[in-house]
Amino acid sequence: GGYRPPVPQFYDYDAPGLTGVAPHVTVAEAMRREQDLLRLEEELTCPVTQKLLEEPVTLDSGHTLSFTAAAQRLVKVADALDPGDELWMISCPVTQVVTYVAGGFVGLPKLINPNLRRLVSQVKAAVQRNALKSSPPPLPT
Repeated sequence: GGYRPPVPQFYDYDAPGLTGVAPHVTVAEAMRREQDLLRLEEELTCPVTQKLLEEPVTLDSGHTLSFTAAAQRLVKVADALDPGDELWMISCPVTQVVTYVAGGFVGLPKLINPNLRRLVSQVKAAVQRNALKSSPPPLPT
């Protein structure tokens, strides 16, 4: 085989063991990944704050709010001698389905979805990395 000039590639800063070597990612593949990331980011956006979920609280409707948005929507529906026994509710801003929360602000953390929290953290990191990748690596000398 004769000499073949290098083909321009997208640079992946996260590829293991690569230092200054661009992986073989086609333009179409890179665009598909970007679209997938944007769709995922949209799915993980709080319908109240319109930002990526922070401490995601999953409601009985199946929708998820950021913790602060959920806390702001808490309404007490029944008093009790012990504050941990008070009954509170959150109405889903999308479907209006009610989620009951024993203890109100004390019980709300029990609704935080740890798997979704991890996924949101990974997406935030990917979004930040993607922003860093917008400038190409230096050319080899």
